[in-house]
Amino acid sequence: MRKTEFRMSTGTIKDIAIIAIIAIVGWKIIAADFSFTFENIRTSDLLSLLLALFAIGLSVALFIKANEISNMFYDNMYKFTKDNSELLGRMESGFGEQLRHLDQGYSGLRDKFDKLPLDLGKTREKVEDEKAEVVKLKSEKEELLNQLAERANLQEEEKQELFSRLQQSEAQLNRAERLMRRHQRKLRDAEDAETTINGVLVRAIKHTQRKVVRLLDIDDFESSDDDDIYNSWILIKDELPRVYLKDLRNGRVLDRDFLLTPKGIQFFRDVAAENI
Repeated sequence: MRKTEFRMSTGTIKDIAIIAIIAIVGWKIIAADFSFTFENIRTSDLLSLLLALFAIGLSVALFIKANEISNMFYDNMYKFTKDNSELLGRMESGFGEQLRHLDQGYSGLRDKFDKLPLDLGKTREKVEDEKAEVVKLKSEKEELLNQLAERANLQEEEKQELFSRLQQSEAQLNRAERLMRRHQRKLRDAEDAETTINGVLVRAIKHTQRKVVRLLDIDDFESSDDDDIYNSWILIKDELPRVYLKDLRNGRVLDRDFLLTPKGIQFFRDVAAENI
């Protein structure tokens, strides 16, 4: 007759052991004597118990407070980071818009230069002719006023005719003055596009004075280190008009990578101090 094999897995043995331990501990608890009287408590034991309870309570209170402070810190850090991100976004947007207007302004100035007549002599002649025309029209206006004063007893129709002539003369004078100022600006811009100071075109110097010095955001160029001016230039150079950068490079203010040369650092100091 074949014997039946009995196998028991490790898991089953572990379960039986746990059940046995629980049964023993339970029996000990049931059989234990839990009778208690305050007479058996010594003062030192009571103090130890109270001190232990106080320590536990203090630890819990400190844990809760530390957790509260930690949460507050992370909330403040999140809010600070978020606010700074929004602020930097607005600053970047405003700065980019300012530089965009700067680029448009200088590009418009370049377009004006491209449309200027090549012969500056003719432009100067036009300005002189317009000055003479303005003088002539002013003289005619004075003459009409004198006639009006001498012939105050004119008939109504004659007065109206004289006033009409006076208004026409005034309109012609205004047009001539506007035309003269426009040609004077063209002449000045053309001269700025050809005239240099210390090798730098005047138009680039004027643009630096009006716009770029402010963008560099340096309070005192004279007392600032060369590195401060150099690093400030790096921050804005990529947003500046290309034609302006080429003007400065041709004047040795910038190198071939459009970075400031020693002459360029001194150039900005001189422009800021209005020494140019």
